[in-house]
Amino acid sequence: MKEIVCLEEDPECLTGFTEGGVLEELVGAIKRGALVVYPTETLYGLGGDPFNKEVIEKVYSLKRRPREKGLAVATSSIDDFELVAEVPDHLWDFIANMEAVSVAFLLPRRAEVPKELTGGEDTIVVRVVYHPLAIALADAGGPIISTSANLHGHEPPRTMEEARDQLGDAVDYYIDYGESPVQSPSTIIEPLPGGEFRILREGVVTTSWLEDMLARTNDG
Repeated sequence: MKEIVCLEEDPECLTGFTEGGVLEELVGAIKRGALVVYPTETLYGLGGDPFNKEVIEKVYSLKRRPREKGLAVATSSIDDFELVAEVPDHLWDFIANMEAVSVAFLLPRRAEVPKELTGGEDTIVVRVVYHPLAIALADAGGPIISTSANLHGHEPPRTMEEARDQLGDAVDYYIDYGESPVQSPSTIIEPLPGGEFRILREGVVTTSWLEDMLARTNDG
């Protein structure tokens, strides 16, 4: 187990993370099957290679998470959604309207993505991550598993220490960025025909906010 400290108040933190060899080490380790706890704009996440079945199984086992619940994936941009999901042409504008908020989308899964990742379903939950360290990680290494870094049924962690207390030495890398700013997970939505959507899990972005935002977009 290795801890990487990169606190928000340190102005040199991000540069050291991206240019000091740390990011390269993390990306290489993830490609070799490592598990990483990393900060996001909501809570701390547990990540790994979403195309590696052994890694997927390690995540389920470590979290004690039922396999049928599936695991989400984070990317550094909406353009990378197509690496793990089939995005119908008519959905791009809908997705782009929510590019800068913590919303995850239920979309058709690409055939290359193991069914084990999605709990056997032909759909996958994917979102853009907006934390600078997580963006750098997903940009350099590609899509990464994105599930809260806690035991199933326990409180999601707002700090690296809270995640470590639950997951222990089974995680290869812990990235410490201090306390996360919010205590809610991302909101998960299912896009529907006609620009409508269904809320599958309400999180930091509320139903009323989404409805207002889409109404303003449609009026414009």
